[in-house]
Amino acid sequence: GLARMRWASNRRDAVAEACAKLDALPHGNGVLSVLACPPQGLSRCPSHPAVLLRLADSILRALAADIAHVESETCSRALSLVLAAFRSAAVPSQQEELAKLWEAAAKARFPGGASAWRGQHAPRRDLLLEACLRPQGAVLGKAATEARQELLLSAMLPLEHPSEVALPVPGSSEGCMGERELQKQPGPVALLDRLLRELSPASKGSDASELVRKALTQSRELQEAVLAHLAAAKFRNSLDKRSRHDSPYSPSVWLQLMKEL
Repeated sequence: GLARMRWASNRRDAVAEACAKLDALPHGNGVLSVLACPPQGLSRCPSHPAVLLRLADSILRALAADIAHVESETCSRALSLVLAAFRSAAVPSQQEELAKLWEAAAKARFPGGASAWRGQHAPRRDLLLEACLRPQGAVLGKAATEARQELLLSAMLPLEHPSEVALPVPGSSEGCMGERELQKQPGPVALLDRLLRELSPASKGSDASELVRKALTQSRELQEAVLAHLAAAKFRNSLDKRSRHDSPYSPSVWLQLMKEL
C-alpha cells in the first residue's frame, strides 16, 4: 500500500494518505524497509515536509528499538533522511513535530551509549552542523533546544584531521539519500569557520547565535578549540584593517569573543 501512495504529491488528501500509511506501518523492519525500497520510480525523500517529518520520526523510533541489528548503510540513510527533515520548510503548525524530532534524534545511540551521529556511519559533520544552525522559525522549547545543542556538539567534537570514509552524497532532495562515494570529511578549520560565522555582528541575537554561545559556555573542549583557532587566525595575520567588520575575525569581534571565553 505504501508503494502505491502519491509519495511525491503536495495535495492535502495525498499528504494525509501518506501520513496515515506511515502511521500504520509496523515499527522496525516495516519502517526501515522504506529506505531500501522507496515507492517505485520516485525519490526516497517524500516531497511534502509533513510526510518527511512523519517518516523521519518513524525511522528514529525504529532505530531506537533495534539499532544494534540495523545495517550500517541503512543507518546512514536513515540519519541522512532525518537531516533532510530538519532542513525542510516546516510550517508553524509542524513546530511541535519538529521539536519532537530534535529530541528523538539526540537520543539515537548505539548499545554502550555512543552517539549515532558520530562515526563512519554518520552523515557528514558539516551537513549536521548546517541543520543545527538553520533558523527554526519558532521557539522549540527547552528539551528540543538542548537536543539541538547536543547534536551541534556531535557535529563539532572531537575535532580531528580529515579522513577518507564512505559518506552519503547530497542528492536532488537536499542530500536526502543519494548514492555513496568516497569523500573527505570537512576539516576542523572549515567547521570552526562556519560555527564562528554565527557570532559575527550580523548574526547577533539570532537563534543560531544563541545556540553557539550556549554550546561554548557548556563545552570546555569546544572553548579550547575556538581559542586555538582564533589564535592561529591572528598568527596568520588575518586580523588586519582589511578584515570585514561583520566577520568573526575582525579585531573588535575577535577581542570581544576572547574576553567572553
